[in-house]
Amino acid sequence: MTSSTTEVSKKLTPTNGLLQYRPRVYISRQLPQRALDLLLGRCNVSFWDSPDPAPRTELLVNVPGCDVLVCMPSDKIDREVLNAAGKTLKIVATMSGDLAHIETAECSRRNIRVIPLAAAPIVEAITQMVVALFRLAASRWIGKTSCNMNTVLQAKDIIQALKADHIFCLELSNRTVGIFGLGSVGLSVGKAFKELGMTKILYTDVEPNADDVTINAEFVSRDELLTRSDVICVCWNMKVDGKSIMSFERDSFKRMKSSAILLDATKRFSADFTDMYEALRNGEIAAAGLDVREYDIIPNRHPLDGLDNCFFLPYRECYKWDGRRKLATDLVRSILISLQELEFERKQKSSIVSKPERIDHLLLEPVATVPLSGLDILRENCNVDVWDSDDVIPPNELKKKIKDIDGIFCTINDKIDVDVLTAAGTNLKVIGTMSVGDDHINVPECKKRQIYVATTPDVASDSAAELSVALLLMTTRRLAEGYLALRDGTSGPWKPMWMLGNVSMGKTLGIFGFGRVGFGIARRMKPFGVSKIIYSDIFEASYSDGIATRVEFDELLKESDIICICCAVNAQTKGKFNKAVFEKMKSSAVIINTSRGQIINQDDLYEALKNNTIGGAGLDVTDPEPLPTNHPLMGCSRCVILPHMGTNTVEARDAMCINTAKNIVAMLVH
Repeated sequence: MTSSTTEVSKKLTPTNGLLQYRPRVYISRQLPQRALDLLLGRCNVSFWDSPDPAPRTELLVNVPGCDVLVCMPSDKIDREVLNAAGKTLKIVATMSGDLAHIETAECSRRNIRVIPLAAAPIVEAITQMVVALFRLAASRWIGKTSCNMNTVLQAKDIIQALKADHIFCLELSNRTVGIFGLGSVGLSVGKAFKELGMTKILYTDVEPNADDVTINAEFVSRDELLTRSDVICVCWNMKVDGKSIMSFERDSFKRMKSSAILLDATKRFSADFTDMYEALRNGEIAAAGLDVREYDIIPNRHPLDGLDNCFFLPYRECYKWDGRRKLATDLVRSILISLQELEFERKQKSSIVSKPERIDHLLLEPVATVPLSGLDILRENCNVDVWDSDDVIPPNELKKKIKDIDGIFCTINDKIDVDVLTAAGTNLKVIGTMSVGDDHINVPECKKRQIYVATTPDVASDSAAELSVALLLMTTRRLAEGYLALRDGTSGPWKPMWMLGNVSMGKTLGIFGFGRVGFGIARRMKPFGVSKIIYSDIFEASYSDGIATRVEFDELLKESDIICICCAVNAQTKGKFNKAVFEKMKSSAVIINTSRGQIINQDDLYEALKNNTIGGAGLDVTDPEPLPTNHPLMGCSRCVILPHMGTNTVEARDAMCINTAKNIVAMLVH
């Protein structure tokens, strides 16, 4: 199964003419739709689109810039994840009542709220799930029943649905249930079995529980429970002070009745699953019902999968009736309440912080095209001066405007050089650029003057990766040529060999620069059936395992059918792709550049295309931008050129504007 992270967002709703900031939420597993809809009402959401656990690399790649992380018990939320998330992370919420998988002390040190599930709904959900498992496993005892199995299992309250199955309840009246661990779950499970008609309840634990009288349960030894019980339900991980005091192994199964059913209610079941397989296969016990698959305790394709008397309830099979909808909805409500509290606290702090005498925000883009949400954040904290024009601010006008200001909000169109910095004066403390790159800013000079430069590297990665794949397909399938031929009336009737492109399936994809965008392209291209993904970078990416293989640059050129350029522009990469490089590539190879135009020598690229040295090119970036209409590449049919649209999505632009504003405010106010 191929999975990916899915982003879901809704348009921002104007309030008093201003667009409100929407926190970014990452969810490490699918949530029921009702809970997701609640989040979407207030937040921008991305999630691992699979019922299976998200790979750790996926988690590390997607948490940067998040305000909220919603995780599962199978996710280890440690210092590495918290470091990857960065300072924006405010809340870690878990679909569990157990916080053992979260470094809560580290979260507390970073002022990150940790929100678990409430205990009562968890107990209720687990009880319903255990009874469902039992009903599936008990099919080994009972043939004909008075109820439809599917109807029962999908009921809102499975216990009440089973009580209507009189044949089933009659069968239970002379059965004994044994419970390992009489805590809150054990008591709830015992109560459920009692409602279903079981008259004899046994339990074992470290010591007797005074509440056993509420279900008329008898405290017995472990061995006695194994030998006397018809149904054994494990409601405790059988650990004391972190050390296991029992595990279900060969000897345990031999002591049980041959008609016995074993049920797991712990999700951390301690057992030798090879011994369990043998016991089930050889008829030493009748059946087993387990809910441990989603925690990777039993690996996929284990021999237990092939048995008809072993029942699993992974997430995807029990979402309809095991209570997760209610649990997820309750958790989301807790998240939204916490976000409201945090926002109230932030506004309280802002109200007592005096504003700087003057903070100028120079918006060097047409004001109508920039999201208001970022402007709102700036205006809430600073005195803001906006360049209110559809044109880029002229350099001389810029120098006049920025005198004695504290901060600048700029874009890639604005050259912040020594002259501009000198014109600003000594008050300038921060330059926030609404871009991933900072090559339009004289960063060394800013360092010399102790001026902070802040970019927005994380929030636009998915938009850039998506555009890269779109441009790749446009180029390899010759879609732009086809459109132009149709528009110009030169396409004519269908011809079998006219304007043939190439599929991605079976090809080798090469990526130059395996950062967030490069990784995003690799992840998106995998479902297209590429045979191999390779990349060239200074370092080996820890998150590349199972996705791509690092190779030397020359090997990337030699092996790749498609090369995507995703690196930053610097002294080492400027002009990197030149005549010598094109001559090392396959004659059919296609090159895609969504990074910076300076990385490709455009004159050499034109010659390579004209002489069939390479097969094609797709450019979202050029040098200069826009490329003059009389440039040779503009008339080259095998070169698709876009007007720098990599981050041109509503979601990315809004997030970039908000993050730029937050970066400026963080330096000047907080």
